[in-house]
Amino acid sequence: MIRILLVCLILTSCVTLDRNPQPHCVINAIYCAWTWGTFKQDKVRIAVTKIDPRTDHSQAQALIDGKWTPLTEQWTGDHMEIVPWTRHYPQEPYRYLYLKDWIAEQLRYANQGG
Repeated sequence: MIRILLVCLILTSCVTLDRNPQPHCVINAIYCAWTWGTFKQDKVRIAVTKIDPRTDHSQAQALIDGKWTPLTEQWTGDHMEIVPWTRHYPQEPYRYLYLKDWIAEQLRYANQGG
């Protein structure tokens, strides 16, 4: 099931109105939120930002010390590490979904042949 989920999510990538994949923000956001939430036990969510009229970008956030903090992945030279970061784009996100809801939405999108 997890393999199927990952394949579907990789194929969906960033959401664009013309369905052309952008950099893999969807799978990266899930990876960051899932990993951080699993190991740090903080609440996590996905922030969705409109970066141009046709493209949305997703980025994980964790509730760290009472503040929603963006996350990103970083190569240490040995392995990937999830770290607190800044927003990938300067625009304020326009919607937020908890990880479970984001995954369900992405699966519905992938099942539509998107």
